[in-house]
Amino acid sequence: DKKQLLTDLKTVDETFSDKAMARIAKVSYIEHYNKQNPNDKYIQNDVFYPISKTAKERFNKFATRTINLDPIKRITNFHEPVLLRGATGTGKELLAQALHGDRTGKFVTVNCAAMTETLLDSELFGHIKGAFTGADSTNIGLFATAKDGTVFIDELCAASKHMQTKLLRVIEYGTFRSVGNNTESRTNCRIVFATSGDINTLLPDLVGRIPFDFTIPPLAERLDDIPEILDAINPDGTFPRDFVWKAHMLPYNVRSLKRAVLRHLFYEELPA
Repeated sequence: DKKQLLTDLKTVDETFSDKAMARIAKVSYIEHYNKQNPNDKYIQNDVFYPISKTAKERFNKFATRTINLDPIKRITNFHEPVLLRGATGTGKELLAQALHGDRTGKFVTVNCAAMTETLLDSELFGHIKGAFTGADSTNIGLFATAKDGTVFIDELCAASKHMQTKLLRVIEYGTFRSVGNNTESRTNCRIVFATSGDINTLLPDLVGRIPFDFTIPPLAERLDDIPEILDAINPDGTFPRDFVWKAHMLPYNVRSLKRAVLRHLFYEELPA
């Protein structure tokens, strides 16, 4: 029964010092239980990846009454990559920071739309000294910098097909090669992708290797979230809380709210 399963899982933690071996043993116990109890399956990530109070508090910064965050909370400390979808200003990076969970390494970010392919290649994978003109020193890159951490790759749809192909190998094998280097390096970081573009423009092989995706609706479709968001970005309450927001006033989502707060503060102006 489930009580016995929990006992077995606890025993695994006490028996195995090697985390990889412990995980294999747990999977075996859980799969056996799930086969015997198809109507009462045990969720694996509840066993492997509980999150701390501090990690949970990061989700509270994503102020929302209308979006069910439970599905994404459940994969917080899971290792596999995630794709966050949503228009600019909907809070993709904020959710990525929450997904960083209890990792001990760094949370690092890069925006594919803000860099040339050559610069993005160097930023993500690093380069050795002399790899190209101007490479006066070695750069280890974000995948190495984020050991035990998270790499947040924003605007994935702006990445070239060549770059997407290189990302495939990092996802599949956890290995990469810095520019000018003949030796592969390994990374154990968690990758969180984000895009405001059409994922149909991405390589199918890349999308197929991202098991989790989460879509954030535009603020125009969740007007009930605005009071809570305003409490977060304007705790002094300088912007009138009884103002009636309309969908057309929010072309940039939360950024539109921040803009309205500042314009009201300096000009006593309200959106029209």
